[in-house]
Amino acid sequence: MEEATAVMIGGEEHKVKEEESGDEVQLVQQLIACAEAVACRDKAHASKLFSMLRANALVFGTSFQRVASCFVQGLSERLAMVQPLGAVGHFLANASILEAFEGESSVHVVDLGMTLGLPHGHQWRKLIHSLANRPVEQDSSHNGPFFLWRFMEALHYYSAIFDSLDTMLPRYDTRRAKIEQFFFAEEIKNIVSCEGPARVERHERVDQWHRRMSRVGLQMGPLKMITQAKQWLRKVNVCEGYTIMEEKGCLVLGWKSKTIIAASCWKKLII
Repeated sequence: MEEATAVMIGGEEHKVKEEESGDEVQLVQQLIACAEAVACRDKAHASKLFSMLRANALVFGTSFQRVASCFVQGLSERLAMVQPLGAVGHFLANASILEAFEGESSVHVVDLGMTLGLPHGHQWRKLIHSLANRPVEQDSSHNGPFFLWRFMEALHYYSAIFDSLDTMLPRYDTRRAKIEQFFFAEEIKNIVSCEGPARVERHERVDQWHRRMSRVGLQMGPLKMITQAKQWLRKVNVCEGYTIMEEKGCLVLGWKSKTIIAASCWKKLII
């Protein structure tokens, strides 16, 4: 009897996984079709697809449904594009702030609430991104000039990140929701919905960074932390799937077969 019950449970789990896999394939197809409609400015077709996507891309669903919800937000914002003047105004203001505070260690902002029609806090998020000094670079290609290509690259990259979060944190964990919606969703929306100066998330591959650094007279230095990094990963024992390796002189953190971030050390080439 116990064996029969186990077989039934196993069969049900397999059926659920098959259904989820089929739903995800359909969701991918809908996302790509919607991205194509948005790229062609076909608002009528895009609106129909948005209705389907919003019903299927659930914020508290599977890992792919969750990442899909972020891309739906980005596509929706790209289709709207109702306040280009506000975005330009914020860009010019932030550029002036950055220039005025060159070399300063702190900036104090007084927000008078002039949002120029954009969501409150929109300007400061971009300013913080510009001020931030990132020690590691996301090893991804989100800086391409063509929207659909950039969309597909970002979808593949962030799907891996959301998959890793799904392994680490329960579906309804508020910490997970905050990470996804307040951090990664903002990156995704910027990559998908913005162009020109407003697009500040411009992640590039390690090879591109190598060429850029070399052109300005910098030379890659040796990394001595690979052993410590691997020991740390084993010690914290977050979950199966994360990898740390040395590749092309960089310390690379990956999730399964997908590279997530890469850290490298550069120094001035002395001639």
